[in-house]
Amino acid sequence: MQAASAVLLAPWQTGAGLIMLYTAFLAHGLLGFYAFYRRRHLRMPANEAWQLALGLTIPFLLMSHAVGIRLGEFQYGRELGYLPVLNKFWVVSPDFALPRQLLLLLVLWIHGCIGLRAWLRTKRAYYQVTGVLASLATLVPVLAILGVVNAGLNLRDAALRDPAYAASLGPAPDSQEAEFAASAVRIADGMAVSYLGLMMAAFGLRAARNWHAKRFRAVRITYPGHRVVSVPSGFSVLEASRWTGIPHASVCGGRGRCSTCKVRIVDSAQRLKAPNPVERLTLKRIGAPPSVRLACQLRPTADIAVGFGGKGLSLWCAPLRRRRCGRAGAPNRSYVCRLTGVHQAGYRPITFRCAIHL
Repeated sequence: MQAASAVLLAPWQTGAGLIMLYTAFLAHGLLGFYAFYRRRHLRMPANEAWQLALGLTIPFLLMSHAVGIRLGEFQYGRELGYLPVLNKFWVVSPDFALPRQLLLLLVLWIHGCIGLRAWLRTKRAYYQVTGVLASLATLVPVLAILGVVNAGLNLRDAALRDPAYAASLGPAPDSQEAEFAASAVRIADGMAVSYLGLMMAAFGLRAARNWHAKRFRAVRITYPGHRVVSVPSGFSVLEASRWTGIPHASVCGGRGRCSTCKVRIVDSAQRLKAPNPVERLTLKRIGAPPSVRLACQLRPTADIAVGFGGKGLSLWCAPLRRRRCGRAGAPNRSYVCRLTGVHQAGYRPITFRCAIHL
């Protein structure tokens, strides 16, 4: 493992590598908080809920491990390799540190897989390699955990056979190095508690914002069938649909990539803000007319009426193939469409539930 670290970890130990790593970690964490705060409610599909929850859990699980190692190296000059870290997990704290580290590995991997799937599922080639990707998504974490378990068991057996070897892997009791290690643990625990406080503050800010918007501002959105819903100002049309239980397709999870949530503005289009760059790029890619907007990006500040279907608006079941899945403009109809997907193994019919209410 030490030999492999020279190839896998050494680039990230340089100044440039550390700057890139910490900048990416900080930016990803801030984007996660922004995505959480930006949501006007927490009614969402299961995959989006898992991605958000796991993403917010990662810093809490990672902080103790990362801060303890980095602080020990920068502040106290303690060089830690694989063996001292494994000793901490398997000998010093096998009942707490080890389960937390394994949980961190699984949470990180699942969160990353959900994010990659949300990005790739709008690409046609994704459906041709799903078998390979699913195998990798399963085998990589299993093999990684098996490697950690094997190395940890070997080290624990060696430590039991040779107490002197075990003592060399950690600081001596009552030594200055032991005090430094305890200080790093206290700082890491304090940062973890601060992170929990930050999460509670985000919940409080969301609650205060939603109360103010609901108390003083409200927007009425009229759906097909003359169904009218009132939501606080700032809701996207997709969030309004989910909040009121109106089925509304969204393959990319509200990121403005797939265009499956698009709606036709029936009334008050002149009161809407211009599309943002993400929405404008997607609408241009699908050749949508001016009356069509993405429900996930459209946040009305005045009453509007929207519709599904109509001239110039096609409804697609899934990004696998662009085919109409029903008659455009058919009023008051919910349906399940059938689409034939092309796989490398041949043609196989797949049923996609559109979750679109006309």
